[in-house]
Amino acid sequence: WGNVSNVSIFCLNFLFQAFESNHYVVGTERKQLASRLSLSETQVNSFFLLGKTKKKKKKVIIILR
Repeated sequence: WGNVSNVSIFCLNFLFQAFESNHYVVGTERKQLASRLSLSETQVNSFFLLGKTKKKKKKVIIILR
């Protein structure tokens, strides 16, 4: 997932699991994730935005093949 700095392996694994469960995180859920992982809401939001972007690109590549 590219340049994710200052985020532990534990945090990344947790975020990947959360992303696989639900590709959209808003409001309270984002605050809870950020608090639980000692990250900012912006970091959590960025992770999910990046994940959705990568998922779309992957889907386009598969369709084009």
